[in-house]
Amino acid sequence: MSSTTSIGPRPVSDLIGSLHAVVEGLVEAEWWRLTGQESADCMEGMESVFRLLEFARSRELADFHARDFAGQQAGLSTEAFLQARLRLSPGEAKVRVRSAHELAGSVSVSGELVEPELPATAAAASEG
Repeated sequence: MSSTTSIGPRPVSDLIGSLHAVVEGLVEAEWWRLTGQESADCMEGMESVFRLLEFARSRELADFHARDFAGQQAGLSTEAFLQARLRLSPGEAKVRVRSAHELAGSVSVSGELVEPELPATAAAASEG
């Protein structure tokens, strides 16, 4: 899952659309039909997916911040951009940017690779 294969913007947006459809399916699923063990297994599986998704979001946010897209496109800090675009509180925006730095490596403006602050946690998160 920790592939470094580059994919263009259209496939990413297609993947997000597919993910949205899958989540809608989960919301509409007949969870009441599951046995206790099936329900526990599904909760465990969903937790793994949530962790992978959180890592993917952190990795994307670290890159977004490092490339200063918010500053270039809107003249805002990354935190202010997140507050406006995602309707986050100032505290939540700050936590997300900080978590992104901790869990995801990035590339500095000079092109130098910046390792995650919590490499062991980042490695575990990338594996779910």
